[in-house]
Formats: sequence, structure tokens, C-alpha cells
Amino acid sequence: MQTLFGDGCVITDSISVYQQTIGFHINYSDEIFAIDGCHIQPHGLLNEKGIRAQNIHLAQWMHLPIFFPTAGQIPFDIFAAAFYLISRYEEYLPFEVDSLGRFPHSASLASRAGFLHRPLINEWLLQWKKLFPELQLQQTAFQFQPTYDVDIAYAYKGKPFRIQLVNIFRSLTRADWDAVSTQWLVWKGGQQDPFDQKDWFSSLHHPQWQPLYFLLAAKQRSELDKQVDRNAQAAYLQDIDANQVGLHSSSQAFHAADIWREEVQFLSAKLNRAIRKNRQHYLLLSLPKTYQELIDLGIDEDYSMGYSTANGFRASYAQPFYWYDLSKEQITSLKLFPFVCMDSTCIFQLQLSPVETLQEYYSYLQKIQQVHGYFAIVIHPHLCISSPFFEGYRQAYTKLLQRATKTS
Repeated sequence: MQTLFGDGCVITDSISVYQQTIGFHINYSDEIFAIDGCHIQPHGLLNEKGIRAQNIHLAQWMHLPIFFPTAGQIPFDIFAAAFYLISRYEEYLPFEVDSLGRFPHSASLASRAGFLHRPLINEWLLQWKKLFPELQLQQTAFQFQPTYDVDIAYAYKGKPFRIQLVNIFRSLTRADWDAVSTQWLVWKGGQQDPFDQKDWFSSLHHPQWQPLYFLLAAKQRSELDKQVDRNAQAAYLQDIDANQVGLHSSSQAFHAADIWREEVQFLSAKLNRAIRKNRQHYLLLSLPKTYQELIDLGIDEDYSMGYSTANGFRASYAQPFYWYDLSKEQITSLKLFPFVCMDSTCIFQLQLSPVETLQEYYSYLQKIQQVHGYFAIVIHPHLCISSPFFEGYRQAYTKLLQRATKTS
């Protein structure tokens, strides 16, 4: 309830307290009282123990998809439906994993029912407010959050000498004299590494924004963790406020808790502060295990709530929220910050052109602004280089930031 209404709501199962409390009354029960401001008939999900497959029947209300229909003053149990989506209930049920062992976006109710692209819970709340103006929702304002996944900090720096020789040899065989010249100048310290885009990002950021950088810090390279030497990776952060840095947990850490703890300790030592923020590399997420391990590691905030194979709202909600552990039936201290779109998803998964990518960015920006929500985007610095292929996508991101600046 606090997720939807904030700290100002009073929750009670006492009829006398309910009737004596001043304010707008929401009756969430099968009984009806004269003092009711709005009666929501329970579906039953929130009283259940354990986790089981739910019967989902979709309907429409105020031109919005709904489920868990009941006979209250609004035609569905909004609390049970919101809980089902925000808690990621369906990710605790059996499902067929994708090639990386993840919950596929195509298996989600939001995708199958065609509302993955909508902040549906926020839209439900606004429609509810229109019907019952006295309803006091949590006060929110639009917030724009740039985030950067530093998978490969540098194109040339920090790589083993043999790999650097191979790269320059390939450039020579292709007669790519610009690449040869750039690599030589980077080696000599006469030019900034092309993957290092921090100065360019800073020139575009609104002064009120606090951009976040998530650093891949695997000790060993692997098929999925292809960063440069991690000491060089860490050097990438030397000019960034440590409060704006989080761990980009490697694929190896996802499969081994001891590796995960070592990565946290490494980055903490480099920053000389505790690591409190995290995003999973390749968004490798398994509920409830991944989040339970993050809590054990002392992580307070996770930024993995989204898909890499599709843009949209994985939890159907455009605000940060505290994770509820269904396996233990308890709210936790881990706060989840959902993101809505990712550059690599647009470029490689959806294969959008730069113009289409910009339209995708603008579409989600508008949707989140309309519900006064939280807009987070995932950008990879190594995909923001000035090259014939990536320049258009670089300009699309520039225009997104310019439009977001006007509304911040």
C-alpha cells in the first residue's frame, strides 16, 4: 500500500479504527460500511499463502487492460493486480528460460497481453483518482535518470599488449589509417580513448541530474565478460563522484557467490567506500535468489528491473519501489529502480534505425511524463562513439537528453 499511497496512508484491520479515522476511506473487504469512500472487493490473492499459478482473465476499464475482476466500485482488485505485477509474481512460477537462463520478456503477462509498453499501474491509479478526487496518491514528479553500463571502458587502453598488436595489425591489413593513427595517439597519450565518453556525457547532462555509472569488474575475462583489465576499468571512474558509481555484476558472479563478493570488495577498495548500487550484466536475474544475494552483499539499490530483449516496463510501474520477497512473504530493504529502454536493445535486438530509436525514446519519455514517473535509460559508452554506424544513435541520445532537459 505504501508503494502506491506513500507514508500518509493508515492501514488497519480494525473496524472501529477504520470508522474513527478522518480522511478518505478505502474499504478493502467483502463488507460494506456507510463511511466508505471507495469499496474494493478483494480477489483473494493477497490473503493467500504460497505461490501458485493464477487464472488471469483480461478485461477493460477506462480503456485500460485489467485483470482479477471483482464487484467493487471499480471492477477489479487493483491492489492484487498491482501486487502481481510489481512483485514479479510470475517470475517465481515455472517458465522456460532463454539462452542465458533468464525470464524471457515474451513469457510475461505484460508482453502477452500487449501492455509491456505502458506504465499500467500508474495509469490505473490516475484513472482511479479521476473517479474519486479525494483519493490521496503518493505525490511524485517526473524524474530523468541517465545510467551507463561500462562493459568495456576503453577501445585500446588496458588491453594485453598482444591484443593491442592484433588490433593494430588488423587495421593495417584493412588500410584503416584512421584507426592506426587513433590507436597510436591513444598509446602515446596524445588522444582520448574513443570509448571514453564521460566528457561528452557531462556536456549534455542537466545540472540537477545525478548520472550513474555501473562498472564491470570481473577478475577474469569470459565469453560474456569482455572488459579490459579491471584496474584500467576502475581508472575510468577516477573523475566520477563515488556516489554515482555502482557494480555491474559479472556473469561469473551471477553463478558464484564467492566471485560476486570478491567483485564487490574490489570495487569498494578502488572507490574507498561501500558499494550500495548494482546492475546485473546482461540483466541476469533469478528470483528470489539474485535479490537475496544482493541484500547479503550489502547492496541497497538495484537497477536491473527491465529487459535487454525488449523495451518497456517489466514491473508495469514507472517509479522505484522496495522489493517484496514472495518466498519469505516480507518486504525488504532492497530498492528497485526500473529502467524503460536501452540503446543496445534498440540497435541490436529491435534493429531500429537511428530515427526509429529516437522515436522510441521520445515515446517512452512522453508516457512517463504523463504519469509523473521515473525515466531511466541504459546507455553503453562504447556504443556512443563517433563512427559511420553509431553516429546516428549518438545523435538520437543527444536529442533525447536535450528534450529531457527542457522538462527537468
